[in-house]
Amino acid sequence: MLNVSQIPPKGTGTLDFSFTADGKKMLYTEFQSNRKTALIIRNLENKSDRIVLQSAYERDEIFKPFIHPNGDEVVFLKNMANDSTYVFDIFTLDVAKGTVKNLIQTPDISERMPNWSDDGNYLIWSSNRNKSSFDLFKLNRTTQVEEQISFFEDRQELNAHLSNSILVFDSGFYGMNEEGNTYIYKAGTEEKTPEQLTKISY
Repeated sequence: MLNVSQIPPKGTGTLDFSFTADGKKMLYTEFQSNRKTALIIRNLENKSDRIVLQSAYERDEIFKPFIHPNGDEVVFLKNMANDSTYVFDIFTLDVAKGTVKNLIQTPDISERMPNWSDDGNYLIWSSNRNKSSFDLFKLNRTTQVEEQISFFEDRQELNAHLSNSILVFDSGFYGMNEEGNTYIYKAGTEEKTPEQLTKISY
């Protein structure tokens, strides 16, 4: 449990949780009133918390952390912009060593929604590299080979899940001057013609 020295200040909020594959550990984010961020791993068996990463200075915020299925690595976003805009890079944290690495160093390109595939072999995320929309990418954790896996050039794909070589993702017109609808699709990672799973029912 949190000891007295770890009791967060007023204004703290906790969110952005994920779990290891065995269900024994949970990662969550603690946003503090000074806009510092802490990443905390809770052992669900004995209900103990461990801070694995703490912001070094005010406004050093961490977003959308996702723990690897085996619990040894955390992927997360940090805002790299120096003004009021948001340009996110993807970072990883080695839980045992406490070391942080900027995995995708793209200061002029923004990444979104990183997460691990169910088997832990791939990192999946969204990126606006073509500047007109967000596309999906995956990175082989072992070989470090990166591959684009998106299917629509004119839409935004922001959320994806990869399990047993089946990719499920949403795609639509987030914040664009088109229809506001988004839909969920399914496809194999080597296919270019996804199957639409949802549609507007009214």
